[in-house]
Amino acid sequence: GTGRVLSAQQESLIQEQIRDKRPEELGMSCFLWSRAAVGEFIEREYGIKLQVRSIGKYLFTLPLIDFFLIRYQKR
Repeated sequence: GTGRVLSAQQESLIQEQIRDKRPEELGMSCFLWSRAAVGEFIEREYGIKLQVRSIGKYLFTLPLIDFFLIRYQKR
């Protein structure tokens, strides 16, 4: 198999939330997205606990990586 835990639909919804909102807007205690924050969000929303390393792999395979690089280089 692909070794992926999240479905394509879940990945898409996570991308949308990360792209459009900051963590505190989603009721989280942090202000910037990090691998740990994404993991906390996934666990809260889907009950799936991922290792930080796995979260990093997801982030680097999702189209969001370009978004993150562009967004944070502008700051």
